[in-house]
Amino acid sequence: MMKQPIARILGMALFPLMLAGNFLEAADDRFAVHEWGTFTSLQDEEGNTLGGINTDDEPVPRFVHNISGTLLIHPRVNAPRGLSKEIAVCHRDVTMRLETPVLYVYAPDGFRGTVGFKVEFRGGWLTQFFPRADVGAPGVDPKTGIAGRLPADTVGWLHWPKVSLVGEDRKGPETKDRVWLAPREVKARMLGIPGGESERFLFYRGVGNLDAPLRVVRHEADRSLKINPASVAGRSIRKLWLVDIRSNGTGAFRVVEPRSPSLDAAPLAETRDSFLPQDYSAAAIVGLRSAMKTALVEEGLFDDEAEALLNTWEVSYFKSAGMRLFFLTPLEWTNEVLPLTITGLPKQTEVTRVMVGRIELVSPHQREVIRKIAAIPNPRASGVWDPVMDEFTGLGRFARPLILDELQRRPTEALKVFVGAFGLGGYPQEP
Repeated sequence: MMKQPIARILGMALFPLMLAGNFLEAADDRFAVHEWGTFTSLQDEEGNTLGGINTDDEPVPRFVHNISGTLLIHPRVNAPRGLSKEIAVCHRDVTMRLETPVLYVYAPDGFRGTVGFKVEFRGGWLTQFFPRADVGAPGVDPKTGIAGRLPADTVGWLHWPKVSLVGEDRKGPETKDRVWLAPREVKARMLGIPGGESERFLFYRGVGNLDAPLRVVRHEADRSLKINPASVAGRSIRKLWLVDIRSNGTGAFRVVEPRSPSLDAAPLAETRDSFLPQDYSAAAIVGLRSAMKTALVEEGLFDDEAEALLNTWEVSYFKSAGMRLFFLTPLEWTNEVLPLTITGLPKQTEVTRVMVGRIELVSPHQREVIRKIAAIPNPRASGVWDPVMDEFTGLGRFARPLILDELQRRPTEALKVFVGAFGLGGYPQEP
């Protein structure tokens, strides 16, 4: 068994708690809180974190609450076309996505108290949530919905002060949304708040201005990826998977074995930067999913919770084209970035927090497509973009920030025209 401390308890001393394991399959007289979610970042070949990644490729149902109905960019600048995660498209300060954390509560049927939950995001805003909560979002005007800069020292928060454990006669909102229905398939208690909203879980997500605990650097000379800790917590990461998904539905992955923990300057791990043609298959994706589920359960999630996580992110994890590194974030890092405060549960309550880290890596293929767009001669000619539009779309969920990063670092006339013609501009930052 591993030990995890509860993040903090309001009005009570900090104390260690044993991981829940799978005890609830055999007993229903224990108290536990389980949480899972994903942190996502985008890094270039040098391991630099890229901004503007608040694209909303996994939208949630309309009944989910937002920190503002429609967050606008600063009124002195022109709005880009469309919004994403309720923040202006390609907000340059957004370097991390906090994707779909959910909290489950387990307690005996006879428990009649109310439970309080408060979560903070150190370095970001918690932008969407359900059920309704009290909100703190420094830098976002709650009346006008105007979002300004997102400094790295921002601390956004949500507070559910009175959550009741209700009966199975209470139902969550009607929806057919896959990303909402998957987390419901868990044998946790139904939760309700004053005013009538209820659900199987507490849900929230957000955007932040912070780096992942790892940096992945591509070395062309020996065709390797060197995975370096970006913080002390990064040294303790023990579960890593390098994955490449193709648009034809096949994929390849390998388990990346980290070195023994140390404080020296050596990389945490190294691996080849590519896969062989025979490594790609639909079966490989099945194998990756199985390996990740095993690791999630070993970290303390129940079997149905691990299934819920992987089913929620099936498209984004296993079907969206691109190369990415998955890892399980260290509990100390999660508690530092995302402190959780719980009140109203007994001291012996067991708390398990399992978060998947995900770093999207700029691949050689993506870089070649960007170079092709940047080098188009006579970019103002009619129809000149038609041959590359499919390739641009194939860049994946972060196509826009990749293009804007290239425009900032290596501007060409073709890139300027391309961004202007298709409304790909991001959030213009003031000095």
